[in-house]
This record gives sequence, C-alpha cells and structure tokens, in this order.
Amino acid sequence: MANEREQKEIAYYSALVNGWLTTRLEHDKTILVLSAGGVGLLVTLLTTVGVRSRETYVLFFLATFAFLVAIAAIVVVLRRNASHLEKVISGAESSDPVLRFLDGVASYAFVTRVLFTLAIGLVVGASSFCESEVKAMASKEEVKKMVESKTETQKKSWDGISNLRPTQGESGTGSAQGTSQQQPQNQEPKKK
Repeated sequence: MANEREQKEIAYYSALVNGWLTTRLEHDKTILVLSAGGVGLLVTLLTTVGVRSRETYVLFFLATFAFLVAIAAIVVVLRRNASHLEKVISGAESSDPVLRFLDGVASYAFVTRVLFTLAIGLVVGASSFCESEVKAMASKEEVKKMVESKTETQKKSWDGISNLRPTQGESGTGSAQGTSQQQPQNQEPKKK
C-alpha cells in the first residue's frame, strides 16, 4: 500500500513539473509569436499609412526595436533552456540568473512594444481624423464660395431684365407681335 501511494505521489509530482514546464515554455512561445506578428503589423502600418511626422517615425522605430529585443531574448532563452535542464539534472546548477534576466527582458520588451504600438495607433488615428476634418472644412468652404459666386452671377445675369420691357409707344404685346401674320410661303403640293 505504501508503495502504491509513493507511485501516485511521484506521478502527481511529475504531472505538476510537466505542467509547470509546459506553461513556462508556452509563455515564451506566445511572446515570440506575438512579437513576430507585431513586426508584421508595424510593417503593414508603415506601408499603408506611412510616416507622417518625426514622432510617428520614432514610435515606429522604438516599437520595432522592442519587438526585435523580445524575439532575440526568447530565442536565447529557448536555446539556453536545454543546457540549463542538463545542469539541473546533473545537480551542477539550481538556477540560471541569465535565464531569469532574459525572461524579464522579453516580458518588458513585449509590454513596451505593445504600448508603442498603441501610441502609433492613436497618433495615426488622430492624424487621419484631423486630415479628414480639414478636407471636410475645405470642402465646405469651396461649396460656400461656389454658392456666393453663383448668387453674384445670378445678380449680374438678371440685372438687365428691365431692358426687355416693351416701351410705351409700341402697340401689341411685345416681341410676340406679328406672329399671327407669319404664314408659310406657298409651296407646291406634294404628289403622291
């Protein structure tokens, strides 16, 4: 009975260690994948929106740099993990300060790049909004100028309408006078 209990405790401990290792490894892999995807996102933003100011350029540079730092740190961590596990199994080492440092660097670089990417999104969004507002204001000004110009043209165009009024000495009803006397000239009837 005691032997069976020991085997269960060993299996339980083994499952816990395996879960802990898997969780730590998945954490590093997730940061690696998200950082690589973040570089792609920044390149896409850079090519579609472009750099509109020095501040945006600096944000793009810092975010890309933070992504690359996170990627490099994770790659080194994954490479060092194997040698660290060998040393732990042999009893030569219990912890690796370099791994602990690189894990911290990767995490901080990841958070930093997320903040820079959010800042880029806000700056680009605000810039696009301001540009659309400026275009809308310019369009409103153009419409206003066109309306004012048309009003002035109408005033000038109708200004001489009083000159068309018939004079007092004329008999009849103006320019339509004499239309009843208009008749077609005699033409030979068409032969069928």
